[in-house]
Amino acid sequence: MSGSTELMPGGASAPLATLALLGAPPLIRGENARGYDELLGRICATLQPADSLEEIWIRDVVDLVWETFRLRRMKASMMTDATHREIGDTLGEEYTGARETAQKWAAGDAGAAEEIETALAKLDELERRNPTGTGSTPLPPPRMPASAGDRPLATPPRSSLNDAPMVAGDSPVDPAPNATSRVVLIMIAGLIVLGGIVWLIWHGSARRGAATSVVEQPATPTDTAAPSTEPSAAPVTQTVAPAAGKLKITPALADYGMIRKGTRAVRQFEVVNNGSTPITVQVSRSVCRCLYYDYHDKVPPKGKETITVTIDGAKAKAGPLSETLAVTAKEDHSIAGEMTVQATIK
Repeated sequence: MSGSTELMPGGASAPLATLALLGAPPLIRGENARGYDELLGRICATLQPADSLEEIWIRDVVDLVWETFRLRRMKASMMTDATHREIGDTLGEEYTGARETAQKWAAGDAGAAEEIETALAKLDELERRNPTGTGSTPLPPPRMPASAGDRPLATPPRSSLNDAPMVAGDSPVDPAPNATSRVVLIMIAGLIVLGGIVWLIWHGSARRGAATSVVEQPATPTDTAAPSTEPSAAPVTQTVAPAAGKLKITPALADYGMIRKGTRAVRQFEVVNNGSTPITVQVSRSVCRCLYYDYHDKVPPKGKETITVTIDGAKAKAGPLSETLAVTAKEDHSIAGEMTVQATIK
């Protein structure tokens, strides 16, 4: 992973610089590290994280997805292993080489599957010819299908076998270990992991607008606004004459240039009180509801104050944006000025 911290277009950081600080991926021996890296790269390309917090969310999502599919592989492996052992135990007393045949069945050998089906059918036929009677040997449990997906992992209870009369030299039959509880626990863990993934994706989407990075640019102390990033846009210099000779705002127009959807851009305006009394300034609310202000409203006589205006690209509509904001004194609305912001949202 790259260690760069530069910002890509749109505010997204270079390939997950924060993940280098989070340590190695949670892989166990034998797992495909290249597959994990490819999954991480594809999710990053889809979501395009904008800051370190979103990079951490993506790492959580990738780890949870990887663990979910690991649990599924483990469940399938356990089911196959338990089934082939059960087949070997069932046929081992009647057929030589039954365990080897069961292992071939577990490996996907079609011939071994047919051989096991034939052997089970013969056992069923023998049981029908020699039903259980007084003094006879109890029958083994009913034959199970050979398919791993159709058979339970545990054999039926064998308590009746322990209660039957024992022949000399026989030992009590212990109940087979019940693996169903393990499968249930694995399924519950998988559901919890999936629920966590869904919650993380929803939470990350809900806060994406609030967690986007702020692209800050230095304020220009002169009357010349910052140039637009569009090739056709030219720097705009404009000055508004003080209203009633008491309030002056510079620059009169600030061109923010191109702002990508989901990012923010900042400019500053300077308000000068040319009057002889202190005033309390206020800024009108924007029409687009996508502008945010930061300033101290008290301006002393012959003093000045800086108004910081931020455009939130996540809330602004795509296309050209132009807003003229009125700055007035609360004490006397005739003491007023205007400042204009313009940008292109893409």
